[in-house]
Amino acid sequence: MSKDLLVIKKDQGMKETIKLLQEKGVRRAPIIDENNKVIGVASLDDILPLLAEEMHGVAELISDQVQKH
Repeated sequence: MSKDLLVIKKDQGMKETIKLLQEKGVRRAPIIDENNKVIGVASLDDILPLLAEEMHGVAELISDQVQKH
């Protein structure tokens, strides 16, 4: 077990959170507030579907713009 626990600060963005999880080779990490109190868990299992949904939205916007031209 690692001695250096990865924690995600509540104000860290999704991109930085994914990067930290990948760097540590973990799929989950606790989310802490400004008082270092655990307020949740960041999970790749939860983040990846959100990213897929955002990417789908971007693809639709691009498709709409292409069709208008």
